[in-house]
Amino acid sequence: MNTPLIIEIHGAGAHNRGAELMAIAIAAQMRAAFPNVRIAVPASRSWPFEVRARYGFLATPDFPGNLRSRALLRLLPAETLTRLGIVHPSRVDCVLDASGFAYSDQWGRGPARRMVHKMNHRSRRHQTLILLPQAFGPFKNPVVANYARRLVARADIVCARDDQSFAELQKIARPPKICQYPDFTLAVKPLAPENLSLPCPFAAIVPNKRMLDKTSGAQTYLQFLHSVITSLSSSGLNPAFVLHDAGEDQEVPEKLALGLPVLTHPDPRVLKWILGRASIVVGSRFHALAGALSQGVPCIGAGWSHKYRELFKDFACEDLLITDLADPSPMQRALAALRTASQRETTAARILQASQTLQQKTDQMWARIEHRIRTPLPVRTTSTSSPSE
Repeated sequence: MNTPLIIEIHGAGAHNRGAELMAIAIAAQMRAAFPNVRIAVPASRSWPFEVRARYGFLATPDFPGNLRSRALLRLLPAETLTRLGIVHPSRVDCVLDASGFAYSDQWGRGPARRMVHKMNHRSRRHQTLILLPQAFGPFKNPVVANYARRLVARADIVCARDDQSFAELQKIARPPKICQYPDFTLAVKPLAPENLSLPCPFAAIVPNKRMLDKTSGAQTYLQFLHSVITSLSSSGLNPAFVLHDAGEDQEVPEKLALGLPVLTHPDPRVLKWILGRASIVVGSRFHALAGALSQGVPCIGAGWSHKYRELFKDFACEDLLITDLADPSPMQRALAALRTASQRETTAARILQASQTLQQKTDQMWARIEHRIRTPLPVRTTSTSSPSE
């Protein structure tokens, strides 16, 4: 293992606040466990220089098709590259994959294929690869399944985030390599902003553009939100949009054109603080819901994949996930169950109890991962794919 230890975070990024929150959580945990560690992220549009600088991240530029850039990396001394905020990919000791939800039929073969080729490159065969808790599957497409199988074979530890993801992984791999742990951003502390006033009381509406382009019911989703907002307003809860991805999700309040306040912030920890102040959150962004639930805020969820159902099951509030947006009855029942402050307090207590159990499991996960990082790896003499494939 090199000194200092270099850990690369793959799959996270500043392209949405949930992905950024995962990077914050990983960096905090690794810096606490390994005081001299250096954290790197792939050089990409997901990690602009100013964001990397804010978090103290180095960049690992992979240039598989750019011979001039690869030659430049080989010629420059490591100390010079470090001063430039760059670390050669071959110097990475461990890659922690925090893709969230990438390896499935819904995203096609691309994410798994790219990761297989990256980690089987001769310059990276010595590196530990750990797939942190994330959603996996389905793998009905044989091409997607093949690349996912090869990725799991290359990894040292593979963490499913929920029961269904674990079941999908069992179709392409076997324990003890695969295991199950909850979302690891739950422990990230909220950050109170300066000079931000919120309606009191207020209900946070967290939209997700994926509900428009990853489902067949875009108009149904908009009608669902309109109905929820109308009901919340009549209950005196002052609904406001909270954007967990200001770039993409702005389209949803624009389409609804209801004139509600729109709250956003570049720091996901501030967004978590905002959601923690809400009486109710109605959301479709996974990490916004996870952040609110971890603070005991009752949430009504509407999602586009199995990861939402599994999240609400983890927090013992499956009754608050709406699976059929076209049927108004479940939404009306969920709102009725949270109409009064005492009802919300009862639900919050149940959610917080589940949150404590989830945090214990996360602590166990980090202990396992830290032990694996400290354990010397056997030399990898073969590869399941070639970088040029």
